[in-house]
Amino acid sequence: MDEQQALLVIQSALMLARNYYETLLFDKLSNSRGYGATIGMDHLNYAIAKVSRRIEQIEDQLEQDEGE
Repeated sequence: MDEQQALLVIQSALMLARNYYETLLFDKLSNSRGYGATIGMDHLNYAIAKVSRRIEQIEDQLEQDEGE
């Protein structure tokens, strides 16, 4: 498995975790604004953004390599 494939799997798992946070926790436990930060939602979103940026970098590099 190469880096891009691994990151796509990780991204998928992180997004699934975020969906669970949103549906199970926010809907049922709390609607307060600070609750997401309390349970680590901010960190999860940060991780998703970092993985997504790295995937984009890899895709850009692959496009550059094909153009050469």
